[in-house]
Amino acid sequence: MPRKCNNCKINNRVCRVHVSSGRCGECNRHNLRSCDVRITESEWGRLKVERDRLLRELSDIQEVRRKAFAKEQRLYKQLDLLDRRGNEAVAVANRELEESEDAEALEAAAEEFLSDIPPPPDESGLVLTPGTWSAMGGLSDDFWSGGNPAEPVGNS
Repeated sequence: MPRKCNNCKINNRVCRVHVSSGRCGECNRHNLRSCDVRITESEWGRLKVERDRLLRELSDIQEVRRKAFAKEQRLYKQLDLLDRRGNEAVAVANRELEESEDAEALEAAAEEFLSDIPPPPDESGLVLTPGTWSAMGGLSDDFWSGGNPAEPVGNS
């Protein structure tokens, strides 16, 4: 308060007006009837202006805090989405690496298996099995060199 009541001035107390009674809080607490606190209309006006200013400032701060909180929540969601995408990318890369390793192992096993199998015969020449050798016993050398195949060997 700008001016203390006489009771607060004498007893060196803090004098604050109690709004509902119109007396100071110390006089109310000590149950004193003679509280001569007086507030002028201009003092009330200044108090009201100051109170309104403080309320506006509080409202502005609350709005800033609300916006900051909303932004914080958005950033957490974006960070979470980014982390999930990163984890998915790592999982895909790991899966591709495992598939590649599996394919390489399969190829190595196939090469090892195929290395045990003899290579196919040369397709540029005639392929004869042991059963066909006996059937060709009567052919002349001219047959093999491109001569007349109809002439049997030993008939000349």
